[in-house]
Amino acid sequence: MNIDMVLIVIFGILGAGTVLVVFGSIVKNRWGVNLDAVSCPRCDSPLPRVRDPQNARQALWGGWTCVECGCEVDQWGREVNRRSRDDVPSGVRTEEQVLRVVKRMLIVFPAAGYFFLTVLFGWLGIRDQPSTSSEWLAFAGGAAVETVIFTVLFYVASTYLLNRFLLKKRESSAAPGEGHE
Repeated sequence: MNIDMVLIVIFGILGAGTVLVVFGSIVKNRWGVNLDAVSCPRCDSPLPRVRDPQNARQALWGGWTCVECGCEVDQWGREVNRRSRDDVPSGVRTEEQVLRVVKRMLIVFPAAGYFFLTVLFGWLGIRDQPSTSSEWLAFAGGAAVETVIFTVLFYVASTYLLNRFLLKKRESSAAPGEGHE
């Protein structure tokens, strides 16, 4: 395997990681990065900037245990729900969970597809094909930046259209007869 292919694989993995972090920061899941100060949702006491993880989840994904009230908080300042798997029937999803999955799909699939197509077109020579390692490095970096811009624009447009047309119709059909007084 030559050095160019190794660089393509490395930057493909780095691009996918970048997409995961950007996506996680937008939707506030465990892959995202939170740089804001966090306070306890129960007692509103500020949590320290330097964490002391109390369990494996906090060590891997961030979060705190409030010293004032004992509430476990994730990295975004939300209380971690500690109910067992038996409390929720398997396969049952709320409307909020379904919308969260749709939003994830509106970010991950277009971003991965766009990045893959950008690199593939460069490799096939549809665009100006890089020939040296530094050109491939610059190409992969440019592809990653293009992917982030495309993903943000696609996410904003698709969520607007989703809220404007699909969710508006569902709300109006859920309450027939309102406004006819």
